[in-house]
Amino acid sequence: MKIPRRSGKIGVLDSVTELASATASTIALTGDRQRYSTSLEFGLTEQVRERMRTMAQNGVWGLTSPQLLQTAFDEVISELSQALATRKLQLEFSRYGRKVKAELKNTAKEIHKLSQQLSRSRLDKRLGDKEAMHVASGGTVIVQELGLRDSIHGLLVEPPELMDQISIETFDEMNGWIVEGDWFPYEVYSPSGSLFVIDDDGSIFISTEGLHGDMLADFHSQICRVAELLYRRTL
Repeated sequence: MKIPRRSGKIGVLDSVTELASATASTIALTGDRQRYSTSLEFGLTEQVRERMRTMAQNGVWGLTSPQLLQTAFDEVISELSQALATRKLQLEFSRYGRKVKAELKNTAKEIHKLSQQLSRSRLDKRLGDKEAMHVASGGTVIVQELGLRDSIHGLLVEPPELMDQISIETFDEMNGWIVEGDWFPYEVYSPSGSLFVIDDDGSIFISTEGLHGDMLADFHSQICRVAELLYRRTL
């Protein structure tokens, strides 16, 4: 069966889009350009906070904390503006921007500081890798090693953000694969007996506690195979 994938990021963005749409619609109807939504302000603040965290996790090179905050804000507003445009609506976000950036000024400093520490750890090869790996279909997935370089405790694959369905039924069609569970998280066993956990956001996890070298490399290959089967309509 194909199952709608739940994405927390998309869900929150949808909520903020609805708030922005409602505010823009009211302004268009009433002409009250001074109208201000505190709910929208809160939603924007959380979206920008999350965007800064994502940027920090992916590596922030050459940005100061104010630039990190501004870039995150600009990206969120760009996405919202595009969403509003499809509804033939527009909204002036400058007043929201002043309050959101004032609220997140100190948060940006902390996230920036942590991002620099994370970047140094990656450069020193102290953390597990985050690597794009090709699968047989020609697509690419990102495999993240969880833990320190000399003690990787798991592998994680996150699906493409815009993917709206995952194909659990694929494993029923494959000889030797076993799916256990009536709903998420599903446990999927490969023919070799490896256990993969699939959550409702479409992520795939496998424990690699105590594994090194060739055995860890083999699990990299296995999780890519699971990703190809689960995301085969997208890759």
